[in-house]
Amino acid sequence: ESKLEEPVAEFPPLRGKDLPSVNSGDPTDLAEFLKNIVASTGTASALVLNTFHHLESAAVADLNARIYPDLPIFLVGPFHKRLPNPSSSTTSLIPQDFSSIAWLDEQPPRSVLYVSFGSLAKMESADAARVAAALADAGCRFLWAIRPGSIKGSEWIENVDIKPAEQSRCCVVKWAPQREVLRHGSVGGFWSHGGWNSTVESLAEGVPMICSPFFGDQMANSRYVGEVWKVGVRLEKGLEDGEEMEAAIRTVMEEDGEMRRAAQAMKTAAEVCLRPGGSSHKALGDLVNFILN
Repeated sequence: ESKLEEPVAEFPPLRGKDLPSVNSGDPTDLAEFLKNIVASTGTASALVLNTFHHLESAAVADLNARIYPDLPIFLVGPFHKRLPNPSSSTTSLIPQDFSSIAWLDEQPPRSVLYVSFGSLAKMESADAARVAAALADAGCRFLWAIRPGSIKGSEWIENVDIKPAEQSRCCVVKWAPQREVLRHGSVGGFWSHGGWNSTVESLAEGVPMICSPFFGDQMANSRYVGEVWKVGVRLEKGLEDGEEMEAAIRTVMEEDGEMRRAAQAMKTAAEVCLRPGGSSHKALGDLVNFILN
């Protein structure tokens, strides 16, 4: 346990617990998996990444210097800011429920915590109960997108206890149009699994985060959210500590807190990168020229 808290010298600011994991009894499986990724990526003509210069310039420079010295890397993100309106274009395999937008329209500015743990993660029913209890105890409005089958042993929310007193300040749906939700003026925070797309979408809209990572890169992403970019909180005990969850909700939803200011600064930086002359705008042009040549 103590080893997991120790920093990894090769990957600051990550600790052992922040590294990707695989469900295998053989610890060499992960090393082999990562080695294969590096080797196969090295045969590519270039890397196109969903990130932007202000967010990860140092990490990308290190990647270029240490691992792929001869590989062009194009930082053209945030990708979602280049896509059509989400109401007319979506990659979701689950029908999106736009009734949540109508509900958000009726809420005060920055008063709603959006809760969604992505399209793959599954939680125990006890975890879902603790999430519901933390939301109740924190007393904030919330929009919770609970994917059918994402709570083990339930088809949907049969085992989630949302009391009548809370129902007036919450909206629970099976899925939501995330891009529209995050850019909505009534949304003040995002409780996420820490997946990369969700993280970038939240940062680009200036929404501070609570991260409950489940697996893979979510661990590292959540560490960066909390400790490097300081735009949110990583729940160190996952979904097991109700008091930690409640405290995180109160911190992130603070009206003029430091995290909110940092998230707004990140939004501004993303907008600058995407403008003509900005780093992402230029990188996209360079990518087009690279392909044509």
